Amino acid sequence: MEKQTLSVKINTQLYQQLKVQIGKGKISEFVEKTLTEKLAEKDKELEIAYKEISQDKNRWKLTKEWEKVALSDLKKKTK
Repeated sequence: MEKQTLSVKINTQLYQQLKVQIGKGKISEFVEKTLTEKLAEKDKELEIAYKEISQDKNRWKLTKEWEKVALSDLKKKTK
């Protein structure tokens, strides 16, 4: 899998904790794994929210309208 470099700033105390608990050469792997897990959790939360909204016809209609506007705005920004 291709990798991308990401530069982030964290406080020194947290970095020292990562070095001690994870190991200096393993921080990237730990961060990638943790972010993957967190994003999967967010996906699941979103899926649950969509299921709840889909059961309410008025909220579902409003959600679909917002989605169209958001996608339209995204298309404008990527041009």
